Amino acid sequence: MFQEKKFSHLAYHYINFILGLYSRINRDIKISFDEMMIVYVVAHQWLYNMHQSDLKSFEDMSKAAKKDLDIYNLKDTKLTILSISNALSQPKETTRRRVQKLIDYKLLDKNDDGGIVLGENYNQIINANAKKTTQELAKFFRVMKKTWSDDELNDIASGKLDF
Repeated sequence: MFQEKKFSHLAYHYINFILGLYSRINRDIKISFDEMMIVYVVAHQWLYNMHQSDLKSFEDMSKAAKKDLDIYNLKDTKLTILSISNALSQPKETTRRRVQKLIDYKLLDKNDDGGIVLGENYNQIINANAKKTTQELAKFFRVMKKTWSDDELNDIASGKLDF
């Protein structure tokens, strides 16, 4: 019973975080949440490649120039529309149209091999919202820490605590 009450408290704050993120994407970046998820898939691949060699601070990442984006844009892999479509369980044609819109906005680009990579406007547009999103995520983490002990969080993460 007590766990359920804790869960409802946390669920409220989680949904609050997601609603805030959704609103900022629509209002400030002016793209749909589904389009932002495509950007996140490409950024995920870029971040994966980037932190293979060394970790970067937020300041380092926010100052990254186009040439810096290119250094980590899919070194030995090619992120295709099909792979993005599969990652998000979205229809391929829908993904293709969304990727084209994001290329037109210069949030994404195609490299010489036709792979989808981060575009020249990525940092400028995304960094404007990164600070607020990070603040809101930190607030959510704080609620988690106040709601559950480290042992309870470990049990949740490992699947031992069942709801």
